[in-house]
Amino acid sequence: MGALHIVVYAEGAAERLAGRSSARLPTAPGHPLQEDEHGPAHILVKRALAEVCERPPQSLTFDAPLRWRGRQPKGSDLLNERTLKMLLRWPRPTLAPDLAVVLIDCDGEKDRKQRLEEVIAAPSRATQHVVAMSIQEFEAWLIADIQTVNDVLETTIDEPANPENMQPGDAKEAFLRWCNHEADNIDENDARCDIVRNLDFDTLSRRCSAFETFLSDIREASEQLD
Repeated sequence: MGALHIVVYAEGAAERLAGRSSARLPTAPGHPLQEDEHGPAHILVKRALAEVCERPPQSLTFDAPLRWRGRQPKGSDLLNERTLKMLLRWPRPTLAPDLAVVLIDCDGEKDRKQRLEEVIAAPSRATQHVVAMSIQEFEAWLIADIQTVNDVLETTIDEPANPENMQPGDAKEAFLRWCNHEADNIDENDARCDIVRNLDFDTLSRRCSAFETFLSDIREASEQLD
């Protein structure tokens, strides 16, 4: 297996951004991100490729994604079919990654993943694409492994009911409440990164069908790159 260049688009800034912010200027699109620029989404994708697809971690490089109108793409950009197509069309082949992962929330639209997959499906593209959709939001994956949450936040929280049965916004609200009221002197972004680094994938797959689908899609994309 050779080196793999990956670009991650995430709907929320909390998934894209690393823990405590760096004073470094934003990395130009197509250029490698530094380790301290990796947010929870990057950490999750790296773990999946390393642990599930057995790709050496040192072979995985995250590149800065394309910008939209001079800024980092935000949630609504990724859900707009025309905009998403443009964000996955690199102007120069030398800047194109091997794999692009688009992380979105379901937000009550159960067919959202299928719709976006159909939009970006293009056999002529050299870049493999994965649309990862959490139900209803990324925080559902964060709170699914309550043992890891308790270890990181140094607290004791009872395991919530099935995270994927929560209404949109409930998992996010619960996670923010725990960070603000259950933990002392902890940065919310740092907590997200630490939880993702230590999530038990077996627990997460068992409790969140969308995460199991994400791992399956990552595995399939990885196999296509060999």
